[in-house]
Amino acid sequence: MLSFEQRQDSTEMTVTSVNLTQGGGTITAEGQMGEYGRVYLTYALDS
Repeated sequence: MLSFEQRQDSTEMTVTSVNLTQGGGTITAEGQMGEYGRVYLTYALDS
């Protein structure tokens, strides 16, 4: 079984791009995250 646990406080992120396609797409964002500094993330979407 896979479980997810929050390891640090949540933070606000700024969406920098959204690319939607017939098969899904991607959403990218960035923000400041405590000791890590500026962080970047990508959500890959699949339909």
